[in-house]
Amino acid sequence: MKILFTTDWHLSGTKPSSRVDINFIETQIRKVEEVFNIANEAKVDMIIHGGDITDKARTPYLIINKIIPLFKENKIPFEIIIGSHDTVGYNLESLDYTGIGNLIKSGYIQILNQSNMEGFHCCVISKVPEGFENKVLVMHDMVSPDPLPFTYISLEEIASKNKNVIVLSGHLHKQFKKELNGSIFINPGPLVRTDISEINIKPSVAIIDTKTRETNFIELTHALPGSKVFAVERAQEIKSRELAFQSFVESLGQKFCNINIEEVLLNIANEKRIEIAVVEKCLTLLRSQ
Repeated sequence: MKILFTTDWHLSGTKPSSRVDINFIETQIRKVEEVFNIANEAKVDMIIHGGDITDKARTPYLIINKIIPLFKENKIPFEIIIGSHDTVGYNLESLDYTGIGNLIKSGYIQILNQSNMEGFHCCVISKVPEGFENKVLVMHDMVSPDPLPFTYISLEEIASKNKNVIVLSGHLHKQFKKELNGSIFINPGPLVRTDISEINIKPSVAIIDTKTRETNFIELTHALPGSKVFAVERAQEIKSRELAFQSFVESLGQKFCNINIEEVLLNIANEKRIEIAVVEKCLTLLRSQ
């Protein structure tokens, strides 16, 4: 089977503050249109979405109405895994009130873990799948090839519990394609970059042949270089201010380290003529810290 994998579209009616697009909405729609064009040109059997089609569950009708014609014209099965931004409060029962729920009810897309697609398994919570062999695992979770400063799932952990799997993951806005112990891990990154930290990402989709296990990233031609869609100078200015403030706070810490608190307390007590019993109690409490 030949698959096009795309993830983290984060379609929104509001332009992120860090972007400088004149028409952000049309930029997003052109990218979605290109995804379908690539799928047709590559003659894939199926499109899989790794979650977060929309940036907010209750996406404006303006966005939904613009993408519905694209889904309506698409003849390729479109299967999704629900992302963290696709529901209200991570509650699947809220889908009926969401933009993505509209697409599901209209029959344009189908939830992958409810379609019983043979050879596929979905993981929508922070749980390492286990006991799968020669399967396609689709995950919306912090699957990362590198250590992260917060909870994540390592490739090693997945590979040790499953054999020869193809793992398609979203949620972590980072592109990677790795092979480990016979398993393949793929994340094409977000289709729509929402933060300047993603400036070096080139929006792409992945084409995977599950039989030959050949995988290729195809960059979107409508995606401009990050330096042209983000306010780089403004971001650098903000970063400089943050560094300056951090330096100031650290300098204050160094100064306070040199202050003798007991001496200050005694001077205040003497000046204010505070009873010695009160002063001794304060000193006792201070020394116990």
